[in-house]
Amino acid sequence: MSYVVIIRGPLGIGKSTIAKKLAEILKAAYFSVDEILDKNGLDEVNEQLGCISEANFLKVNQIVLPQLKSILAKNTSIIIDGNFYHQNQLTNLLDNLPGKHFVFTLTASLDTCIQRDS
Repeated sequence: MSYVVIIRGPLGIGKSTIAKKLAEILKAAYFSVDEILDKNGLDEVNEQLGCISEANFLKVNQIVLPQLKSILAKNTSIIIDGNFYHQNQLTNLLDNLPGKHFVFTLTASLDTCIQRDS
């Protein structure tokens, strides 16, 4: 049985490290929201918002959903890491994915995140 695991949290928390290791252990496909944003030129910070717009994150979902569905249809699980700043992005993704999914939110102090990101 395949499933999707989403690991979310702030910058520098260790999402990618954990997600990549988990994908390796579970022999699952790995996707990085940050890499998809970058690869598709969607990672520009909206100056008015002070972050990447929700619209750009929703575009990531549109880009990646066909791939995710194809992988799940082959009975392969998927690990996704990303900030998921906008709740609507997460809700949209989960609403459009078939099967089981699990969402884990990593947390740490601001000092820890700054130290890890530096």
